[in-house]
Amino acid sequence: MRSRLREPHQGALLVFRENRIRLEFTLILLVVSSCFIGLNMPYFVVWCKQFWRNIYPTYNLRSPTATDRMSGQVSITRTIFYVNYCINFFLYCLTGAYYRREIRSMFRYYFNDRRKRRSLMAAERDPRPLQQQLTQQTRCGM
Repeated sequence: MRSRLREPHQGALLVFRENRIRLEFTLILLVVSSCFIGLNMPYFVVWCKQFWRNIYPTYNLRSPTATDRMSGQVSITRTIFYVNYCINFFLYCLTGAYYRREIRSMFRYYFNDRRKRRSLMAAERDPRPLQQQLTQQTRCGM
């Protein structure tokens, strides 16, 4: 009788987890999209301004300070534009618990694999039999 009562509850937990993951990915996509717009808009505005000045030269007075100012604006906004391509990893890590969990498991796998390879290489160089090495490692707490 209890198993019948638990089955719908377990199904509800599964649905809850799926909805939570969907909500998390929705949040991630909203944050990434907002940052994309926010980091690309300044460059787009400055680029349109420069394009407008090149199309209509009467609007552009061609003063050296205006040209230098426009060149500086383009450089700064282009740097902000390039930041957009670097920030996505950090946004995913900040907003996504599932993403952080997967990154952690990936690093654990990598470092555990490195540790195993290192111990195998040491075992190949050690003249003692492998059984003695394993017993010594278990005694040391490894």
